[in-house]
Amino acid sequence: MLAYLYREDGQTQAQLARLLEVSRTAVGQMIDRLEASGHVERREDQSDRRTWRVHLTARTHAEVPALIETARA
Repeated sequence: MLAYLYREDGQTQAQLARLLEVSRTAVGQMIDRLEASGHVERREDQSDRRTWRVHLTARTHAEVPALIETARA
């Protein structure tokens, strides 16, 4: 999920569920854990107040390239 958000920050829970091929509920639980650990934050969509978008925190955005490189090794 972090790699997807690194490439295209601000995706919705439904978009992430499709990309990861898991249920929206499972993605919601992942987001909850990542938010609690300070890796992502939910922000209200500017054009649709019913929708929340998921964004990497600045700290995580700086760490993701190293995580991707480690995963490739």
